[in-house]
Amino acid sequence: MPRRRHSSAGEPNRALDVALAHNDLPMTMAAARDLPSVGLDRAAQILVLMSKERSPLYRKAAARWLSRYAAEVQGATPTRLSEVADALAELEHADVAAAQRLLAAVRT
Repeated sequence: MPRRRHSSAGEPNRALDVALAHNDLPMTMAAARDLPSVGLDRAAQILVLMSKERSPLYRKAAARWLSRYAAEVQGATPTRLSEVADALAELEHADVAAAQRLLAAVRT
C-alpha cells in the first residue's frame, strides 16, 4: 500500500499524537508508518500502547527499541541497559510501573 502524501510536514506528527492520545493501536501504527522516522520517546509510547493491547508484535518491537536506546542515548551503560531491559520485560505484562520507568529512561 503506498504511503499517503500530506499537505504539511506537521500533519503526520499530529496524526501520531492523536492516535497515541486515543490509545488506538491500529491508528498509531498507521500514523507511525507515515513518518520518515519516529523518535525514541514516541517509540516508547508506542511500546506502552502495544503492551496494553497485548500486541503479538511487542517482543520484537521491544528488542529493536532497546537496540536503538543503546545506540542513541549518550551514556547508556550496561547497568542502565539492564534496568531498561527489565522494564521492557515487565512492560510485556502491562505493568504500569514499568511503563513509567521506561518513559522516564528515555526522557532523562
